[in-house]
Amino acid sequence: MKRRDLGITGFNIAVFVLLLLSFFFVPTERCFAADGDLIIKYATPDKAGKLLIIGGDISGRNVAPPPQIKYKVTKLDNPPRMVVDIKNAVLSGGKKSIRLNNSKLTQDIRIAQFESNPNIVRIVFT
Repeated sequence: MKRRDLGITGFNIAVFVLLLLSFFFVPTERCFAADGDLIIKYATPDKAGKLLIIGGDISGRNVAPPPQIKYKVTKLDNPPRMVVDIKNAVLSGGKKSIRLNNSKLTQDIRIAQFESNPNIVRIVFT
């Protein structure tokens, strides 16, 4: 029986193993969250025109949830907008834009990871 050369080399195997490992060990929000940080899983408008922010959990093992969420509200002009910075928070899934249909105060909301050291999620109401 004649042996076929499949062209499999050590380099090809190494590349395959690296691709396989990178698939299973993709960094998640837990990699970037410090112990005790709030992980925000989802943000969506509800039917009443309010923004719902759903926190997944608190990062770290054996860490009690913080007694309250710390935030800072800033009003900016030109263009007029309101900014809310949520401290010790990590946004899962990257930045997002939301359109509110029922609100008289604001129309668009942007939410993104503003800083990573310390972890701050920023919500901008325009």
